[in-house]
Amino acid sequence: MTDDLPWEDYDRVRLRSGLSYPVGRDFVERCLREAGAVVGSLSFVGGTADPRHTTDKLGLLDLFWFSDVPGHIAFNRARSPASHLFMRVWAVPSGQRRQAAQLLADGLPTACRWAVTALNRIGTGWSSSQHVLTFSQVNQALQIEET
Repeated sequence: MTDDLPWEDYDRVRLRSGLSYPVGRDFVERCLREAGAVVGSLSFVGGTADPRHTTDKLGLLDLFWFSDVPGHIAFNRARSPASHLFMRVWAVPSGQRRQAAQLLADGLPTACRWAVTALNRIGTGWSSSQHVLTFSQVNQALQIEET
């Protein structure tokens, strides 16, 4: 981990006009610390390349668990257990930033607790497969899905 931050890798895409991040790095850091969570990677991304995002379903945040089974593409013994966790915060249209921020203020602590639970499941059947926790805005409400 770099400088004792609750992530190992960090990146942030520069946004085009009309897009904003609903929450900032400091807010994510505070939520991760309060939960006692660490993730391998934290990324702030823009655009709508994800096909799960539609005009009716605005993507806000994804938290991925990559399998910890040797032989899977993401497995690497030299990496930390947290490296199996990847958190992605999506940019939203600037006009929807305030509402998205309110929804993530409620949802991000849930994501951070899920990350802690995932790390506590290392070596179990659950950790041997990939999982995604997705937070979206649907009809002005927060929708959370785990796949």
